[in-house]
Amino acid sequence: MASATAHFEPVLSPPAPVDAVGSTPDPVLAAHSRTIVRWMARHLLRSFEVAREMHGGDVMQTIVFTTIWSLNVGHLGRNAGYAAIGDVPPDTMRRPLSVHRLARRLHLPEETVRRYVGKLIDAGLCERVGRQGVIVPRTVFERPDVMQLAMRQVEGAVAYCRAVSDLVGAPTRPAADEAFI
Repeated sequence: MASATAHFEPVLSPPAPVDAVGSTPDPVLAAHSRTIVRWMARHLLRSFEVAREMHGGDVMQTIVFTTIWSLNVGHLGRNAGYAAIGDVPPDTMRRPLSVHRLARRLHLPEETVRRYVGKLIDAGLCERVGRQGVIVPRTVFERPDVMQLAMRQVEGAVAYCRAVSDLVGAPTRPAADEAFI
């Protein structure tokens, strides 16, 4: 397992290597891999349900928005001082993301991404930083509705992590599946 201090690449990272098809070096994880993947899929879908509320149900806009903000601040480490929900990094610490890089990252046509970025700008959820690219500004994350959605995301992520931890830490414990669901 990766250490807690390892860098997290938030979007479309390649999967961790495995020894062979369907196996993992950790026997405890291997014994529960299907359950963990099933729970992860449920968590991902629930996470999208929460995030879509901000984007009128538009899944693609949700993905574009999330990719922008996560890459804007992806370089900030755990020790950067922005760990709590109210500790929002200033715009000067955000790295602008070009439409070209965003399109490559999402494996989508640039024009499609450009349209979604335009919608985000029009909605006040994203802004251009000169010719460098776009950011999701601090003011978006300070909005009460966005903070509430973020807390729901945190609660879901914590429930998922606890369920997996319980499962892996006590593999004989029955019905761990229900703790997360």
